[in-house]
Amino acid sequence: MTLQPEKDAIEKANALKSKMTGKGWKIRVWQNLGWHYSIYSGNVAIHPACAFKTKKYFACVSNLTDDPPVSALALWHEVKLFENPNDAAEHAVKKAREAVAELNRAVEFAEKSIQ
Repeated sequence: MTLQPEKDAIEKANALKSKMTGKGWKIRVWQNLGWHYSIYSGNVAIHPACAFKTKKYFACVSNLTDDPPVSALALWHEVKLFENPNDAAEHAVKKAREAVAELNRAVEFAEKSIQ
């Protein structure tokens, strides 16, 4: 039996999914002191900013390839809110790329330091 709060979460997840321009987005609905939802594609997850009582979104890029991705183990997770979930996804990927570039610079410097 599906409860109404679960149905509401599924409906909200599907509404969020319908806003995405890319393909392959899936919904995730779970219960943890209330019903929650997100959508994901590959290792990128979009979450509603429900704690902020707004219709905005943030995104996470996981360093794992789990299906669904584990947002708690995100490589990049910044709670910067966007009205458009596509903007949230693009921002998360951009910030993850910047973090990788910074790590690459640090490794290059470390390699030079030990030679």
